[in-house]
Amino acid sequence: MPNSRELIPNQKREDSEQWVDARTLHKFLEVGRDFSNWIKDYISDFGFIEGRDFTPILAKSQGGRQAIEYSISLDMAKHLAMLQRSEKGMQARQYFINAEKQLRQLQ
Repeated sequence: MPNSRELIPNQKREDSEQWVDARTLHKFLEVGRDFSNWIKDYISDFGFIEGRDFTPILAKSQGGRQAIEYSISLDMAKHLAMLQRSEKGMQARQYFINAEKQLRQLQ
């Protein structure tokens, strides 16, 4: 299995928490819905909280209306991956399980 940076890249913030680009996760999971509706529905349906679970980021406009990207917490990414009933969803769940095991070993 590829290492964590190859599968789903994440970045650390000042508070040392790890975050994931939601669009990258969406693409990896091969979700059959468009990104904007997918992320908005999950935020609404599962009660994710702005500032804790996700941060919306205004993207540069490509000549149309300005898109909103989302930086999501590693915990939110885990939830989203666990909700996907697909081969990629299973692969993402295994990735997060392995990442958590590696983190525990480092501590």
